[in-house]
Amino acid sequence: MASKELYDKLTATAKEFVLSTSPKKAGTNEADPDRFLKTITSDFKMSWGHKFFVTTKPGLQGEISGQDFVEHQGKMVSALETWDIVPTSLCVDVEKKSVVLRADFFMVAPGQEKLLNDIIFWITMDESGGKVKDAKEFIDPVASAELAERMKSGTGNDTTPNPADADKGTNPGQ
Repeated sequence: MASKELYDKLTATAKEFVLSTSPKKAGTNEADPDRFLKTITSDFKMSWGHKFFVTTKPGLQGEISGQDFVEHQGKMVSALETWDIVPTSLCVDVEKKSVVLRADFFMVAPGQEKLLNDIIFWITMDESGGKVKDAKEFIDPVASAELAERMKSGTGNDTTPNPADADKGTNPGQ
């Protein structure tokens, strides 16, 4: 495959991967697991960074599978009114079949204004460039903490899941 064709394919794959984490229907809090699972390989692994930040968040430590990510996302979004993700820039490495994609992740806690979490995905594709085999998501820990506070103030519940902890049953209120 010519470099331009592969570049375009990697770009499209990375964008679709990130956009597949959007609500099934705009303005709702319903995830679209089928769309997400179509973008990944059977041996897909997801992880998070930055390294020190992750050491403080048990729910973000280690790697998880695509199905585990679907469950992680389901727990996180169940506590949101809605969310939206908008890719803003990217850098493609054709040789390594990887893309670094930056996105604006707008999250809305019930009864609150939307909050911007500036996120970066480091994405590696399979040999064809058509499926994602590995992704590392770098989230803004300050925005995540602010969202958790907004969720608490909106519900009066101090056990509302923090998106940074919404994995493997982690409850930041405990």
